[in-house]
Amino acid sequence: GRGRLNPEELIQRMTESLKLDQEQQKAIKKIFDENALKLKKLMDKGFQNLTEEDRIALREMMKTQRAQIDDLLTDEQKEKAEAEMAKRRAKMGERRRRHEAPPEVPKS
Repeated sequence: GRGRLNPEELIQRMTESLKLDQEQQKAIKKIFDENALKLKKLMDKGFQNLTEEDRIALREMMKTQRAQIDDLLTDEQKEKAEAEMAKRRAKMGERRRRHEAPPEVPKS
């Protein structure tokens, strides 16, 4: 897939960047496990094939998952996670803008 991390890799990355303790890791894994089947069902359709209903369900699921994880984090970890997300969003925005940029027209 393109850049999608599996839950183990995601927990590993979060553990490194946010210094999660064992309890936090276990709790986050449980949250991912609870959503895994629903997420897989949606992703198996292929992102392009998702209905508006599917996309809303996916967004809600991600929002809920994010909130559940936030509840487990310390204030310091939350701040760090927010900063990481903002960085990723900016990077994604950059990539998107590059793809959407109109081709350069050479001036003759």
